[in-house]
Amino acid sequence: MAKSVFYVLRRGFLLLIIANTIYFTSYLLYYREEFSFPTSYASSSKSKHINVGYQDEEPTVNFATEIRRLFDKVEANVNNKFWLKNTELTNTKISINPRVFFSDSTDDDAWIHKNTLFYDMRVTLSVYLNLIKNRLVEKNSDQAIGEDVPRDDTEPASDASVPVSPTFNEVSVPFSWLDWIDLSFNDKELSTAVEQRRGCDWVQQHTSRRSDRNRLKCIDNQDLSPKELKALGYERHEQLPGFITHGFSIDPATVDVRIAQARSYIMTHLPNPFKLVFLNKHNGTYEVNVDQETPHQRIIKSDLVKKYLIDNNQMTLNGKPPQKIDLDPVVEFRKLKQQVKPTYILPSQDIYKVYATTHTFDPKQSKMLPIAKEAFHYGPETIDEQIQVFEVLEQKESLDYISRSYFDSLKRSKERNTKTEDVYFRQATLWIGHDKINKDKDRGYHYDWRFFVGTLTTYKGWTAEELTLRQEVILDRLARNWFRFAEEKGLVSWIMHGPLLSWYWDGMMFPFDNDLDIQMPSRDLARLGELYNQTLIIEDVEEGFGKYLVDVGTFIHNRDISKKENHIDARLIDVDTGLYIDITGLGTSSAEIPDNFEKDKELLQISKESSDDDVYNDRRKHFYKHGQLTPLKYSMLGGIPVFLPNDITNRLEFEYPEGMGKPEYHNWYYIPKISLWVPRDRLKNAFDDNDFLKLSDNSRDNGKVDDDRLKDLILDMDESQVIQLLEKDDEILCEFYKTKELTDIHEVEKKFLFSVEPQEDKKIKVSDKLLAGKDYDEYNALVAKNIRMTKPLRKSLYSYEYIDQPLHHQEFVEKEEALKSRNIS
Repeated sequence: MAKSVFYVLRRGFLLLIIANTIYFTSYLLYYREEFSFPTSYASSSKSKHINVGYQDEEPTVNFATEIRRLFDKVEANVNNKFWLKNTELTNTKISINPRVFFSDSTDDDAWIHKNTLFYDMRVTLSVYLNLIKNRLVEKNSDQAIGEDVPRDDTEPASDASVPVSPTFNEVSVPFSWLDWIDLSFNDKELSTAVEQRRGCDWVQQHTSRRSDRNRLKCIDNQDLSPKELKALGYERHEQLPGFITHGFSIDPATVDVRIAQARSYIMTHLPNPFKLVFLNKHNGTYEVNVDQETPHQRIIKSDLVKKYLIDNNQMTLNGKPPQKIDLDPVVEFRKLKQQVKPTYILPSQDIYKVYATTHTFDPKQSKMLPIAKEAFHYGPETIDEQIQVFEVLEQKESLDYISRSYFDSLKRSKERNTKTEDVYFRQATLWIGHDKINKDKDRGYHYDWRFFVGTLTTYKGWTAEELTLRQEVILDRLARNWFRFAEEKGLVSWIMHGPLLSWYWDGMMFPFDNDLDIQMPSRDLARLGELYNQTLIIEDVEEGFGKYLVDVGTFIHNRDISKKENHIDARLIDVDTGLYIDITGLGTSSAEIPDNFEKDKELLQISKESSDDDVYNDRRKHFYKHGQLTPLKYSMLGGIPVFLPNDITNRLEFEYPEGMGKPEYHNWYYIPKISLWVPRDRLKNAFDDNDFLKLSDNSRDNGKVDDDRLKDLILDMDESQVIQLLEKDDEILCEFYKTKELTDIHEVEKKFLFSVEPQEDKKIKVSDKLLAGKDYDEYNALVAKNIRMTKPLRKSLYSYEYIDQPLHHQEFVEKEEALKSRNIS
């Protein structure tokens, strides 16, 4: 039956304005008391660009009532049906037999005698936090603070309230990656005879070119001499896998080979980090150096468990250990906070006022962050000046390991140019077409090869929904910990590219995206490398057990376009998964602006003379003017405070011509009534089967999905269909419940930041507003009141992988089978 003209026009108009539709009525009903917005704004909620020709799409009172009813259901959480809403860390306590962790234990089941590896972050964190606490107390006995709790977010920030920092740089701890990364993938192999383990021949057979062992960076275990074995930190061949990977192999390989290469490299050749930084949600950090003189200091070799018993008076009267002890890293972290002050950034170190701006409690002070042009000026003369300083320090033997590394990068950058510098970052490139595991043909470009544990879509036989949830957890915690770290250290960074587009839609991260992109001024990028390169960041232990490696490239000092794939300057890498945040610096250079920038000159307004120092670029292809970046705006991405560039819409229109208006991406659809992206195969719950299944005389097509009809239904969902979807899909309802406050704030925020103008071709033009006068004051009030780090939106990776997913796996399997039975494909 033909659709009416009104239907066609109405649907077309919906497609154009869907990204800007605001359902502010429901916001007023539910969150009026929780968020304080200016009254003048609330009265003007029906602005033209929101509701022109579409007033009938505002939520009805009945819809609001139904949503409240469903939210009550989530809050009641009968039979833990909505377990995803609870993101607090649980199951943090573990009971162990301490004797099996002693280096001198004669027990047969002691780990010192086993080839397989013990791993549990609860043990690692507990004994390390105890060690760090006691060493800091010893070094800083005059700065112990009894039972006081460090300054938290409820206290005004001022120079006077910043406590004196302990001398963290004088404290070092032992370290082995084997205690910090789950290597149980190797346990099966480590339990077999050495001669039966997979060697370099196996690697060759599952690599694209079947290269020789030198190119594969592979040595057979049995070829190691006793001296080489000892140098790697092992006593016997049985403790190692069948082959040793001593570097990156450029040839693509299967998923299993890449995992095995990563695990082998971690066990034998991955350098220790220079320092550990423990984040603290109450502000400040705890930092210690990692002992570089004695590598491979596993917990079972350094007797950290025995030290824990002694420190806590848990040895028996005759000096023997108890049969069992309980360890809890959350308890140990709280003890650390009670007895030792964290370190805070000093005002003199807060060069661009990042900390002062984000931690101000003055509601009248703007949180927009202006960045001076000098922050982007980082040329050869700056490198020469630094080299001279470091040469003097080297003569005085005043360089620690991280300073030596930075000094080396300065010298190597000066020796090499964009054509001769070595490639720094390497990904887990995968062999496509020869791997039954890699069904989605993931090429491995989004995983650091050293920490690869499998692709996002083929992990451990999980369902598609489980994998999506895991991906959201990983990226959420990456962003959360980077921006908490950056704020604490006064480092300037802002989101760009895909994350900026996802922020534009609903203030959240795209559930289908698998990477994060942030930018920094080139001078702050260098400061990141100088102070924190090869730092292992540990998330606030009360929120999770995540570990993230700050890895800064050697050639960050060269600012021209890289000819050797060094387009990314630094990364924050999740060492549990290999996923990362891409960090690129922006600065002046002699690089020429690409042709596509000239074609869009009117949109981008970028042209560059040879003497122009107002245009900045990364090391790939992106160019910006100073005013397009600064002042940075303060906002949230999934409840995480982030900075945004000053010019948003022009940049997004340039990079993603349809990105701000097209509510569909690879079978994911944006549903404005709930401000969520939902995969197509789950949206079927909003409709009856007969609405979207083909009815054909052709038996082959009969009962299959009519793609066009389903798409039409999705894009025209009414309130009753949304309620039906939420009634039938607990996970979508739970996600809506968790995110509604955040997406409502975002919609209010967008009213201040953007204007929307109808165009002659029935399209719309979204533009950045120039904030001034009353709008400026009200926008700043909105930001001051609402933009802050919320409690974690997602479960920790530890909670999800080790506790919740195994517990609920069968539920996901049954749900996936039910979807398949309805022919959604």
